[in-house]
Amino acid sequence: DIPDMQLSYEIAVGDDPRTVAITADGTKALVTLRGDNALAIVNLSEYSLESLIPVGHMPYGVVTDGHFAYVSNFADNQIAVVNLQSATVVQRIDTPDAPAGLAISGTTLLLTHFYTGNVSVIDLTDSTLSGTVIVEPDGTLSRSIIITPDGQHAYLPLTRTGLSLISLQFMQDWFPVVSVLDIGTMSGIREARMTLSDLYQAVNMPFDADFSPDGNQLYIV
Repeated sequence: DIPDMQLSYEIAVGDDPRTVAITADGTKALVTLRGDNALAIVNLSEYSLESLIPVGHMPYGVVTDGHFAYVSNFADNQIAVVNLQSATVVQRIDTPDAPAGLAISGTTLLLTHFYTGNVSVIDLTDSTLSGTVIVEPDGTLSRSIIITPDGQHAYLPLTRTGLSLISLQFMQDWFPVVSVLDIGTMSGIREARMTLSDLYQAVNMPFDADFSPDGNQLYIV
């Protein structure tokens, strides 16, 4: 049974919040504000907005390693690197079109692109774009990327479309899937793809996901 839950606190942060990341020590929440072109820093012990940091146009995804926050600026095709101590943008990394979801794997930053099933790989040791992997050739609406607890794979909730196939140009088929990236080889694993409509008929547009701590269950929004 799930116990009754009620709202404990409500903290105003700004216009059109999109994603949130929690620092490892649990003291701060980082919230991207698409409408304000800013990153909000929320003090979780005082339940208050600590600061607003201008980061770029239409920020979407955010992750943190505790020292820096990495923010995907959807409209700028950039990653803004924010120093959390000084609350300033210290670097910008150019990316392919429409950067969205983010995840950190060791010293690597993985980045999805909203309109494709591609994942860009950024080396955080020198802040360079190493390359881009085609995880799902006909993927789109790719908003998030989730790494398994063992760090070996990344899962991407997205939508496949047959519209790009010339032989099927008059068909409008959309398939909700979760695609899988092998982080070791940086390649998509087609046989591991989860086609959600095969599991549940009334499902579409997978948006986000997370693993249970043991990695045995995947929860999909």
